[in-house]
Amino acid sequence: AAAARGRAPREAAHEALVRTRGALALAALTSIAAFLAFQRAHQRFLADMGLVTACGLAACLLGALALVPALLGWTLPRGEAPPPARSFGVERLVRGARRFPRAVLAATCLLSLGAGALVLRDPPTFSGDLRQLHARDSRPLGAQDAIGEVFGGGLDPLVLLIEADDEAALLAATHRLEPTLQAWVAEGRLSARASAAGLLPSRADQERALALLREIDPAQARADLRAAMVEVGFEPKAFGPVLAGWERALARRQPADLDTLRAAGLGGLVERFVHVGPAGAAGLILLTPPTGLWEEGARTSLADDVAALLAREEVRGLLSGLPYVSAEATRQIGADFEQVSLLTALAVVVVLLLRFGRPGLATLALLPAALGTLWTAGAFVLLGAQLNLMNLGVLPMVLALGVDDGIHVVHGHLGAESPRDHAIEVGVLLTSLTTLVAFGSLALSRNRGIASVGLLTLLGVTGCLLASVVVLPALLELRRPVGSAPWP
Repeated sequence: AAAARGRAPREAAHEALVRTRGALALAALTSIAAFLAFQRAHQRFLADMGLVTACGLAACLLGALALVPALLGWTLPRGEAPPPARSFGVERLVRGARRFPRAVLAATCLLSLGAGALVLRDPPTFSGDLRQLHARDSRPLGAQDAIGEVFGGGLDPLVLLIEADDEAALLAATHRLEPTLQAWVAEGRLSARASAAGLLPSRADQERALALLREIDPAQARADLRAAMVEVGFEPKAFGPVLAGWERALARRQPADLDTLRAAGLGGLVERFVHVGPAGAAGLILLTPPTGLWEEGARTSLADDVAALLAREEVRGLLSGLPYVSAEATRQIGADFEQVSLLTALAVVVVLLLRFGRPGLATLALLPAALGTLWTAGAFVLLGAQLNLMNLGVLPMVLALGVDDGIHVVHGHLGAESPRDHAIEVGVLLTSLTTLVAFGSLALSRNRGIASVGLLTLLGVTGCLLASVVVLPALLELRRPVGSAPWP
């Protein structure tokens, strides 16, 4: 604007720096404070994201204050006024909002009430289903569904880790759980189960079998078997190894254990389910559900039933698996974001109060982010969209952009020239449009996770932009002192 009035390039660049450095510094500081609050998150990736973003914003601020003015003074044409920058219609929006401020605020209230009602009726949910991050026509997911339909059961088996003082106690605990697990398979609650209990009968069952074997005379049984084979035309010598094994089993008088299987060359099968270490013995029980457990109800029901079974049989155990790991990560991330959001809001409010000194102006600066968040939440409900592990990462960026937009507009309102030449609103529009082009285009992706990032950015940035160039100017117009000249 200064160059257009005939100022020298260096003077025009210096004037632009003086007019905008306060808003630039304040916007950057609020965003840096917001992202530094992520250091309180328990999730490492959230803390790293906050630190990297804060450092990047600090570098951008230094570049904007030191490098950009010098480049402007070098690139601005000398001796002639540059062509006016395109406003893309934002001047008309601002003028319309200032001309009819009450109508704008009435429409804003209606829209906000509608969005609030939608959010209260059906709040946006956070999905931990990792399958929702892939394309709908994903071939691997399609293959998983086909395998599940043909062979039955979910493709993500659950792991029940049980612990005991020694191997014998561990095997006994596994056998105590086996009848209930077997009943769940018969009822269809599980598709299959596998554990060390499937390698050996329980000690009680073995004792009953041995009691029957003790009533049999091995020599007489051997003679009867050989006679029966000859009678039907078999040569007993041809079955020598089989008969020898049968005779050894018949002569056995002690129950078999896992060492018996190891001695028979089945150690690899045993080690799949049992591990003995200095701290005791640990065993695995693989549970295959009939379907995937990505729905919270089914996942919670099975977890509660397993916990009740462990408590009833007095077995120490822990249930795990991909659906449960994903659900726990979702819970922890949600808790981290709640904590970080409170710290972020507090940090931003403190910075704004220190700058503006008046709660009213600080509230106006926060208004675009607040309205943009509310409208985006309402749109998410209408579209049936969900937050997930991918789009949650861009939510802080959208909110920070909304706060920055509000700061620039309010800061420009406090100046003498900005409300009249609309340069601030044009700058807000340009920054929002570049973000929309860069991130909003992701909404066209076939990958549902990436598309959700684009959708959230598109809705959030658009909401913050409208609040900044329409709602905020209307409110500032109503705050104009009585008797002062209206802004054009």
